[in-house]
Amino acid sequence: MKPERREILVQILNEWELKNKSFDWMDDAVCKGTDTSLFFFELGDGQKEMAAAKAVCVTCPVQQECLVFAVDNGFEYGVWGGMSSRQRKAWRIQRNKMRKAR
Repeated sequence: MKPERREILVQILNEWELKNKSFDWMDDAVCKGTDTSLFFFELGDGQKEMAAAKAVCVTCPVQQECLVFAVDNGFEYGVWGGMSSRQRKAWRIQRNKMRKAR
């Protein structure tokens, strides 16, 4: 991502009321520069679109950071960290149970 585009993105994200404001991982994301419609497709689109988005995530070295960022900030739409919103919700519930068990 070009430095000026990254600065604009970080500025926009900083304006949101995010709980997790760690953006450094984004520089290493495989999806960087990819058309976002791949990850944010229309509701009702099929498994084919979901599989295409997840295929990008599988190869990403920052998949876990992306997932945590989305879950921490309550992002409900799109594919983040290789998971759908339903999968992220289940992952968050499991993570919270594990934290409480400690």
